[in-house]
Amino acid sequence: MRAGSITAAAIAVSRDSGPRGRRIAAIGAIHSGGHVSAGKTWTSLRSLWIGRRHRTHCRPDPGRVDHAQLRLAVDFFHQHPNRHLVAFSDASAGRGHAQIKREVEDAKRGGFRLDLIGFGLVALTFGSLKVVLDKGQEDDWFGSNFIVAFTMLAVIGLIALIVWELRQAQGKNRPVLDLKLFASRNFSASFLMMFVFGFTLYATTVLLPQLLQSLMGYTAELSGYAMSSGGLATIICMPIVGFLISKLDGRYLIMFGFTAMALALFYMTSLDLQMSFAYAAKLRFLQSIGLAFLFVPINTLIYVGVPPGKNNDVSGLSNLARNIGGSAGTSFFTTMLARHQQVHQQYLAQHVQAGSPAYLQQAGSLTRHLLSSTAAVADAQTKAILVIYRSLQAQASVLSYIDILQYLSIICGCMIPLVLLMKRPPKGTQAAVH
Repeated sequence: MRAGSITAAAIAVSRDSGPRGRRIAAIGAIHSGGHVSAGKTWTSLRSLWIGRRHRTHCRPDPGRVDHAQLRLAVDFFHQHPNRHLVAFSDASAGRGHAQIKREVEDAKRGGFRLDLIGFGLVALTFGSLKVVLDKGQEDDWFGSNFIVAFTMLAVIGLIALIVWELRQAQGKNRPVLDLKLFASRNFSASFLMMFVFGFTLYATTVLLPQLLQSLMGYTAELSGYAMSSGGLATIICMPIVGFLISKLDGRYLIMFGFTAMALALFYMTSLDLQMSFAYAAKLRFLQSIGLAFLFVPINTLIYVGVPPGKNNDVSGLSNLARNIGGSAGTSFFTTMLARHQQVHQQYLAQHVQAGSPAYLQQAGSLTRHLLSSTAAVADAQTKAILVIYRSLQAQASVLSYIDILQYLSIICGCMIPLVLLMKRPPKGTQAAVH
């Protein structure tokens, strides 16, 4: 979450203070830096956690330097490019950008008024929504009074937030969320696309590592190596996107991105429990190609028709859409996985019964094999049934993963015609994005 807010701040500052001809390139660099730094920071955190896990039996030495913690601090500050980009952007903004100076002077003359009520409603609404999304599956969703209570808080807070912010926008006070931005077709469509972007990104980021670790016996390190191919795809594609966005209509890049991602997700439905490490890395690589072609074009077109003074509002709402989409995507994955596992298990269990020749043949073969390690025939038969049941559960899980990938592919495909509703930026404004 913190990395996401840093990225949003970097984008907003770069739009306000960066050279007009290089703002899109800056967005690409910020996004690439976010992917690289997030991966390296996570690696450092994971290394520290593993180190602590293996040292729990040792008594700490007061005079000993904790090299793991020192390495974590060094990695975080040296491998987080967004911090340097924000610092650079802040320095350039401090040199006296006219727009920022005007906003500061206007705030001084008019008096800065913080919308405390709006801020509180934002915290109540989206805080309650995050609780519902994070704890819904764990607490059986609306079968739990806890989830129902927080859902009501989220709904009431959202209604109150909309009414309050619209009243604030009509008055002289500046709202926390400028809802009038949704009157722009480009902003509304881009907001929804950014939500789907976060939804798909987080869902697939959880999906593949969980499959590799829970069903195929991968360690966290090996599954992380398989996922790292996605970062490689982003690093390769981002410079290409930065070049194309200044030459082509951004809408075409968005259409290509969602098409590529929909096709990659559909291709991922070919996964099974016999796939190799290289195949798993290939799946992640292909899926990340589409993601690379979405972030920069969406963050370009979302500003079309928006006054320069609204850059911070647009950047904040875009970041909100991605974060809420990420929480919804993770919740969607966990819920659909659990529900579809039960459905597929019940269906497969109908074919595992005493009257099935295939089942009897498999059970007999396993029993004979297990008799070599146990003298009791009854124990061997029980173990054979247990092995078959575990195999049934694994196959039900794989089918559930495939179902989720199919749904995600359809969701991404539905975004393609939505691009046609967006206005094309006037000629010569692609680089300026205002």
